[in-house]
Amino acid sequence: MKGLIPSFISDRCSQDRRDGILQATCMFIDICGFSAMTQALMNNGKEGAEVLAEVINSVFTPAIGTIYRHGGFVSSFAGDAFTSIFPSDSARLLDSLSAAIRLRDRLRKEGVQITKFGSFDLSVRISLSFGDVSWGIIPHEAQSTFHFGGNAIVKCTEYAMMHAATGEVVLDGSVVSELEGTSGVTLESTSEGYRLLSSIDSPAPEWMLPEPIDSHQEEFVPPEVLELNRRGEFRDIVSCYMTFETAGDLSSGIAGIISLARRFGGYFNKMDCRDGGGMILVLFGAPVNPGNLYRRALDFAIAAGGVSELRLRTGLACGTVFAGFVGSGLRSEYTALGSVVNLSARFAQSGGEPFIYLDETIYRQCRSLYDMVPLEPAEFRGFDGRVPVFQLSGKRLEIPSSAFGGRMVGREREMVQLEDLMRPVGAGVFGGIVYLFGNPGVGKSRLVHEIARRNRFRTLLLQTDGILRKPLNPFTGFFRQYFDQEEELSLEERKSNFESRYRELTGMMQRFTDTARRPETTGDLTRVKSLIGSVIGLSWEDSVFESVDPDDRRVIIRLAVSEFFRALSLTEAVVLVIEDIQWLDDESKGVFELMTRSAEGYPLMILATGRFDDDGSSPLLRSDPDVPSHSITLRDLSEEQTKLLVEDLLGGRTDDCLAAYIQERTEGNPFYTEQFCLYLRDRGIISTGDGVYRLEREPADIPTDINMVLVSRIDRLSEKLKETVQIASVLGREFEIQALGAMIRNLGAAGGSDAPSSDSGVLHLVNSIEEEGIWSAMTEFICMFNHSLLRDAAYEMQLRTRLRDLHGMAGDVVRDLHPDDMTLYADIAHHYELAEEWEKAIEYSGKAADYFHRSIRYDEALAYRRKSLSVCLRTLGGTHSKTARCYSDMGVVLSDMGDFGEALSCHRKALSIRLGLFGEEHPDTARSYSFIGEVCSERGEYDPALENLERAIAVRRSVLGEMHPDTATSYNDIGAVYLDTNRFDKALEYYRKALSIERQTLGEMHPSTACSYNNIGHVHSVMGDYDKALEYYEKALAIQKETLSEKHPHTATLYSNIASLYWKKNDFGTALEYSEKAHLMQKELLGEKHPSTARSYNNIGVIHARQGHFDEALAYYERALAIRMELLGERHPDTINSYNNIGICLHQNGNNGRALRFSEKALALGREVFGENHPNTALAMGSIARICSSRGDYGRAESLFLQAYSILSGSLGNSHPYSTRTLASMADMYETMGRPAEAEKVRARLGR
Repeated sequence: MKGLIPSFISDRCSQDRRDGILQATCMFIDICGFSAMTQALMNNGKEGAEVLAEVINSVFTPAIGTIYRHGGFVSSFAGDAFTSIFPSDSARLLDSLSAAIRLRDRLRKEGVQITKFGSFDLSVRISLSFGDVSWGIIPHEAQSTFHFGGNAIVKCTEYAMMHAATGEVVLDGSVVSELEGTSGVTLESTSEGYRLLSSIDSPAPEWMLPEPIDSHQEEFVPPEVLELNRRGEFRDIVSCYMTFETAGDLSSGIAGIISLARRFGGYFNKMDCRDGGGMILVLFGAPVNPGNLYRRALDFAIAAGGVSELRLRTGLACGTVFAGFVGSGLRSEYTALGSVVNLSARFAQSGGEPFIYLDETIYRQCRSLYDMVPLEPAEFRGFDGRVPVFQLSGKRLEIPSSAFGGRMVGREREMVQLEDLMRPVGAGVFGGIVYLFGNPGVGKSRLVHEIARRNRFRTLLLQTDGILRKPLNPFTGFFRQYFDQEEELSLEERKSNFESRYRELTGMMQRFTDTARRPETTGDLTRVKSLIGSVIGLSWEDSVFESVDPDDRRVIIRLAVSEFFRALSLTEAVVLVIEDIQWLDDESKGVFELMTRSAEGYPLMILATGRFDDDGSSPLLRSDPDVPSHSITLRDLSEEQTKLLVEDLLGGRTDDCLAAYIQERTEGNPFYTEQFCLYLRDRGIISTGDGVYRLEREPADIPTDINMVLVSRIDRLSEKLKETVQIASVLGREFEIQALGAMIRNLGAAGGSDAPSSDSGVLHLVNSIEEEGIWSAMTEFICMFNHSLLRDAAYEMQLRTRLRDLHGMAGDVVRDLHPDDMTLYADIAHHYELAEEWEKAIEYSGKAADYFHRSIRYDEALAYRRKSLSVCLRTLGGTHSKTARCYSDMGVVLSDMGDFGEALSCHRKALSIRLGLFGEEHPDTARSYSFIGEVCSERGEYDPALENLERAIAVRRSVLGEMHPDTATSYNDIGAVYLDTNRFDKALEYYRKALSIERQTLGEMHPSTACSYNNIGHVHSVMGDYDKALEYYEKALAIQKETLSEKHPHTATLYSNIASLYWKKNDFGTALEYSEKAHLMQKELLGEKHPSTARSYNNIGVIHARQGHFDEALAYYERALAIRMELLGERHPDTINSYNNIGICLHQNGNNGRALRFSEKALALGREVFGENHPNTALAMGSIARICSSRGDYGRAESLFLQAYSILSGSLGNSHPYSTRTLASMADMYETMGRPAEAEKVRARLGR
């Protein structure tokens, strides 16, 4: 970094001159509007402070250039102003006046500053004076400083400026006198002898811009500033602002302040002189944090009061600031910007006695250690309302802590609890869920480590991702390690490793002692292999994963992961640890819900650690009410426990004073205690002269705030290691070394860092940081920060502009390293979003959503659809074609999730945009009409469904032509609506048109053609034309076998359809044959526990029920219910259907008591899930009505029949089989009641 001292000072150092006087024109440049802008921007937190620094530099850079092009230099900065000196006689006065005019005119043209937080109008006011300027260099072995003073500076900065309004250049009398006889300069009169400079006819020519200097900087600027290669960062500091009056030798007094600043770990930032006084700014926490900033700053302020040469008034305030370089390449300074500095300055500048004044934060942190007096709150310029002020009187006498009473191991009680809770696992049964809660750093992970070390069970660790929370991320990380999926490997090598480890696992199952369960478990593992592989991005042709219907993948992958760990527990009892469940994604919660359901026979326990939520509640896994669960809360350590921990960490006994001090500072938090111990040891503050650790001296520099502890640790790294840590923090708590290396090299190539050029160089950095205890290697290729707080501290201290650049680079690196890994699309999208690279963010958010949608992870798919839409709206506006596509894509996800209202809203927004852009006649417009029609049909709104589908087909026929697959799709969609509304002839007409188009455009042997044959067959089945239906089903089946293979879930579905025909024809033997064929195929392809397998159990139950084999039917129904309960939960429509079927079966078998309980359950769930006026709810009402009628409860039966018929006829029509069956049952009831007239009336409505 160059230009940190004025060239004038550098030249005088070269001449070995320390003070002097020169004649010069002095110019004070004050940027107006900065105060209001500063307040507005600082309200936006760290990023607002960063924008403020950017604006200052963008204004200062050309302004400083103008000064130097006219022979001047910048002597000092003061926030939004700076002072310049033009060494010259009156003959060179025109240079300074020309610079002033050009500065004024530039700000008039370019004064409006546009930022992301709004636009701000800046202007300038300038004052000039001519005369003597004194200068001085105060040498100091640690850090010299310089100052400028004299009458000319005082007059231009204080007096002349009082007469300058916005946009004006004011000259005092000294300049006016020097201008006598000069032509071409236009002045205007103002008050008290001052003049306004209006114009110059012939401004002085500009000089060539000088080169920035760096000689002698090391005398004035400490190495920690000179070595910085970042423009700035955010830091927590204590700002110590002093105003002084000289009471002796100035140089001696300032040298004393510099010595004290160095002694207490502060940075002597700047000084300025006026007649008889001046100001000093010392920063604690920037550019490095030596720890314990509060006490360092307070002790410094107290000690500075003893510097007899200066009469000081001191203000101290703490908080987060932008700490970095302000100015330009020619001239700049390292300083801090923010309200913290401003408040400390207001305290020191407000007049009054020479005391030390503090803000409220410092008072709260240190009032137990120092004597402080609350003063009356006061108003300060730039701050709203009255600000609390406190006065520091001195340091309190600290009394040593008394001896502790007794000792105990810190977590023995919790260990005993955990060991007791693990006993069921040792006995070969399920141990339930054990929660381990506590605040960050309280020792949850350490306790887990100890229990894993002591017990004989296999402990497996799953780590959540607190940043992206991608679906299944804990399991993805586990599987990558378990199956040796290093990112360096090729796809073929990764598959080979996976296959090898999987064979080992299935081989272990062959040695499983329970011979009855061995085949089932081994078969389950073999079946789910491709599903487990899909979680880590592996795929195989013709695998189970590829053959599974996309609508079923979400559930089947959850089930596969659950079954994997269950199987693993049969080889050896497993304690499955899930860390930080407060960050657990919904998809993983679903896995745990399945894993813990009906798990009694598995020696497995879930040990979940987590922090409390912000509202104090505890995050929990999803589980059924009957799953055993227990909770343990870890509290901070007692004084005795802390002492034991300290002795363990330091490797020896400690005296009571040291242990009590650490307990006081850490409040018994184990992680914080560890950090303090390392800090004490590294700083040499403790000694072991007689084998007992003691405090060597007063530990004034021990950090009191954990964030300051962490930043202090990071600051102790070399600049190169520190930058590496900050780069890695952008990649996340867990990161890939290869990605980190690529980012480091890219930064080096861009001139952003002194980067190693080889992999070995990067590895050396990584290993060095691991030795410093910042992170640990998880594998040869993956590292993880040792604590999330360490990663957060390294990340948050960086500027937002730098983070944007790094995130953009991270996105590019991850994309280029793993171009085919779809599981990383979400990571890449996250980086591009934070980089504000919006086009890439839209692209990869869309790709991530596509991946999640295909994997049936709807919540995640919806989240990334929302991201894409948000970015499109922000960057492209609400009428762009991409915005319409985002609305449409989001509508599709919402529709698949069953949220039809929101889906319809999205599709209508997409339609509105497309109509505005393309008009009616466009394929995208047709697509929107089609989606709207489909959603309306799902909602049972058939008239608007037909209206929109007819519009879609009209557009497609006009734009694409009759013979196009999309047109065929529209015919199929319309046919489905006609089928749902019992208009069978119309349904057949449209299905046949679709079939004709598909046969001509796609060919006979195509899955879409098979689908149309199946649709036509279904219509004939509903119409009762079973032979015709069978003809079409068999055509569809032949195509499916040819195009998709004999063993495929779609083929099994057709077998089920054919089976339904035969039981409708009362050919129950053939029906059972086809149903069992479908069932066996589904079990083989999808496994026992799958929704399709449950459906086939249900279908077989229906066939037995139709034959009157109620006991057999009940067994199949109950098996279907068990699977659905475990996989889907009781609120799923399929589960509700199972409850209803069991109720009907029990009723038909004469067990009305049990039947009523199941049917009531179906009705209660139906009302909760579907609503009161839904056909499924009405079916449950009808079932209960029949049971009540059989039991003689005719009043309730009649009420329910009437309510059910009203719902069914209103939604499905009077002639629908459900409606007519309800009327028939009601007529039978009236006959039984002895009310034949009413029975006849009801039958008349049936047409018989």
